[in-house]
Amino acid sequence: MNEQVETILTALRGRELSLGWIADEIVSSIQLGKPSEKYFNEPGQKRRKKGQYTEPLSSQEEMETALNVISNYFIEPNQLWKTAEATASEALNAASEKNQQGRQHRIESTSSGSKPLTFKIVDAEKGLPVNMFAANIEPSIQKLARLLSAALQEEKAKILE
Repeated sequence: MNEQVETILTALRGRELSLGWIADEIVSSIQLGKPSEKYFNEPGQKRRKKGQYTEPLSSQEEMETALNVISNYFIEPNQLWKTAEATASEALNAASEKNQQGRQHRIESTSSGSKPLTFKIVDAEKGLPVNMFAANIEPSIQKLARLLSAALQEEKAKILE
């Protein structure tokens, strides 16, 4: 396996991060390889047949896979959560506007005036808001996204050489 990928795996499995399960996911993804096709002639046959097989990833592809797995666990969920919050807020606000126009929607809100409606996901048993991500995670996510993007660009450039 690529030496740089091994370094990433070691760091993920280390005491400081304790993210061995992500390291395992990277290893599994790399071990899956990539699908490929091969044409072959069977003895006694004139026509060539196409067969499929799995081939190992190149060193650059291993690194790209590792970076993509990390992105999928740290960058994508945060962006998805933000999009879901924004979409739900837009829908609630649109429904509230329709309600104010006399339509058949009913939304109760503690907001007043022209403040947009907000929502929270609440634990049904405890009645406390569910926080999917720590409040201070945004700067770290942005920094990780920039680092991963730069690393992926480098790896893609190496593949194209």
